[in-house]
Amino acid sequence: KSNSESKTLQNRLKEDNFNYNLIVKKAKINGEVYYRIITSEIFSLNQSKSICKQLKIKQYKCIVIKS
Repeated sequence: KSNSESKTLQNRLKEDNFNYNLIVKKAKINGEVYYRIITSEIFSLNQSKSICKQLKIKQYKCIVIKS
């Protein structure tokens, strides 16, 4: 299921001119299923914030996680 979710999200993002190679990981938290979606690309903190801002304008949820 995570593969199909990944493909669906990638297609939606491409339609909105966001072309990222996404990796989807399934996680269970308190019995509920969530999907952590990350990109294989590496961005600076400022680039990440800018991308998140653009994604939020298009009604996508986005957070930046520093590692």
